[in-house]
Amino acid sequence: MENPRAPSDIWFAMGLCYYRLGNFPKAKLSFDRTIELDPENSMALVSLGILSITQNINDFSARETAVKFFSRAFTVDPSNPLALKYLAEHYFFKGEFKLATDLSTAGIEVLKNKTRPERAELPSFRQDLDQLRSCFYFIKGKVEHA
Repeated sequence: MENPRAPSDIWFAMGLCYYRLGNFPKAKLSFDRTIELDPENSMALVSLGILSITQNINDFSARETAVKFFSRAFTVDPSNPLALKYLAEHYFFKGEFKLATDLSTAGIEVLKNKTRPERAELPSFRQDLDQLRSCFYFIKGKVEHA
């Protein structure tokens, strides 16, 4: 974090690195800085929500904070599949099955339009999409079961 004037994408990338290294305080700082520079960065908002849950897994207020981040990310970018996924899970657990189904369906539709980038260094892209797609189908299945 040598250059505080770095663009928001750099701060977001650093946040992801810190998160993967388990350095949650620095990840949060990086994601916060990303939002400060780009208030409509939906991936940083989702990341803050995930971080909130990760750090306080049994804290109900942390879950509510996370849902606010997910909702804000959805408002900024309704086609963000991670925002759709986490909101669908949230509404499933709240018993709002219609909304959970609608969000899951929207997520599946968003993923239909995603194509693999040209860059060969992303071999897991298709696998990641398939895994995310299966999460949406799993939520829909849980709704049917409930």
